[in-house]
Amino acid sequence: MTKPLRFDFADLRLLVAIGDSGSLSLAASRLPLALSAASHRIKQLEARLELTLFERNAQGMVCTPAGRLAIEQARQVLAAADAMQTGLNALQAQRRTRLTLRANTVANSSSLPGLLAEFMQANPLIDILLEECPSRDVLAALRAGEADVGVIDGAYPTDLTTLPFRQDRLVLLAARSHPLAQLGHCSFVEAVEHAFVGLSGGRSIQGFIERMAGLAGKTINFRAHAPNFSAIAQLVAGGVGVALVPSPVAQRYAEALDLAMIVIDDTWVSREMRLCVRSGEETSGPVRQLLVFLSGLGEGSGPG
Repeated sequence: MTKPLRFDFADLRLLVAIGDSGSLSLAASRLPLALSAASHRIKQLEARLELTLFERNAQGMVCTPAGRLAIEQARQVLAAADAMQTGLNALQAQRRTRLTLRANTVANSSSLPGLLAEFMQANPLIDILLEECPSRDVLAALRAGEADVGVIDGAYPTDLTTLPFRQDRLVLLAARSHPLAQLGHCSFVEAVEHAFVGLSGGRSIQGFIERMAGLAGKTINFRAHAPNFSAIAQLVAGGVGVALVPSPVAQRYAEALDLAMIVIDDTWVSREMRLCVRSGEETSGPVRQLLVFLSGLGEGSGPG
C-alpha cells in the first residue's frame, strides 16, 4: 500500500511563491523564510514526492511539468483554506455581540471593571464597551437606546427596570498627619469643619455629598476639585484636604499612598448602586446574561 503523503501549508505557500517569482531567494524573503530553510523544504518535498519540481539554473528556478502541476494544486488548496477561514470568521462574527454599559464614577472606580473581566472571560463572544458618566446621563442613554445596561446611584429616581448591584459605603480619606487621622471615626459634621477635595464635572457623588452638607446646615470648603479618584488621593496625600470616597477606592489608595481611612458614623454613608435596563425583550440573550451575572441572581430570576 502506498504511504499517504502529507503536505503542510508552509510548503504549499513556498511552492506558489517560487512559481510567482521564479526565484528561491525572492520566495523565501516574501514568506519570510531563511534561504537555507526554504531550500531544505523544497528538497525534502521533492524527496517525498520522488519527483523533480524545479530545474535550477543561473536565472533562478524553472518549473518542471510536475512542478507546474504541484503549484496549480497548491493554489487551489490555499484558496480553499482561505475561503474556509473567511466563512468561519463570518459565522463567528455573526455570533459575536457587543454590549454598551454606562456606569457612574463610583461603579467604574470600584468593583465593576473586575466583574466585567470575569464575565468576559466566561463569555468570549460578548464584547463590552464601558463608558463612564453621571447617573442622569446613564438613564438618558438607556432611554435613547445608546446603552444596553447601566449602573446608577440607587437613590436616583427612575421609571426604568432596576436590579441590585452593590452596597457601597463612603469613608473619609486623609493624610496621616491630618488631625482626623488619629480618630478612627467621626461624624460628617465634624469632618466638614476641615477642607475637602472633591470630584469635578458635576458627578452624582459630588452632588450627593454637598446635599448632605446642606441638610446638616453646613457648607463644605472644597480647596480642590479633581477629575478622578486617583488625582483626589494624591491631593489628599499632599495635605490639601480630606475626601469622602467609596470604601474600595479608599482601601486602594490608603495602601498605595499610606493614607488614613476614617469611618463616618452617619447612616447615610451606606449607599446602594443599582443596575438599570430598558424593560421588555432587551433583557433577553446577552443583556440578560450580563444582568444575571452582575446582580448575582440565579438563572431562574431576572428583571420584572
